[in-house]
Amino acid sequence: YFIEQKVDIALFEVGLGGLLDATNIIMPKLAINTNIGLDHVDYLGHDYQSIALNKAGIVKEGIDYLTGETKPECLVVFEKVCQENHSTLLTLAPITNIIDGNNVSYRYCNYDIILDTPALYQIYNSALALEALLYLKEHHKNSPIMTKSIIYSHFIIRFDFNTKTISKCFSITCPNMFKFTNCDIIS
Repeated sequence: YFIEQKVDIALFEVGLGGLLDATNIIMPKLAINTNIGLDHVDYLGHDYQSIALNKAGIVKEGIDYLTGETKPECLVVFEKVCQENHSTLLTLAPITNIIDGNNVSYRYCNYDIILDTPALYQIYNSALALEALLYLKEHHKNSPIMTKSIIYSHFIIRFDFNTKTISKCFSITCPNMFKFTNCDIIS
């Protein structure tokens, strides 16, 4: 699908965990993990460390690993796996000026961000997406695609291959003020 659509960059979400996930056949520019929860303990492990080890299965040799995780027991696992793979563990910078309401807003790396949602957990998800974009811009500066994408970007968060529908997408629409626009489902 992505080849047919001639996308410049595709983001692939792993399934439950990273270690045995089918997306491991892809060689990424950056591996990303949001945070660790205890919602799939029957499949991934019964404590944060074992789940973190499973999630770190997406770390590739020499490919940096960005996480939104803050639990020390998970970060220790990620650091060890990154060292074994000659990869750098990257974490989020501090998030400040959080304002709760119908639209939450916050400041991240000198960007003022407004989310079209009252869900506070989306602050960390969107900051992670922004950090990934900034990383790609910095580490792939000679790419004309990355130079343009920091200004006008559209990310598809989930694509269902069976129904060919896109859900959970957002767009970044200007260079200094990132406005994330949520999309429910687009056919």
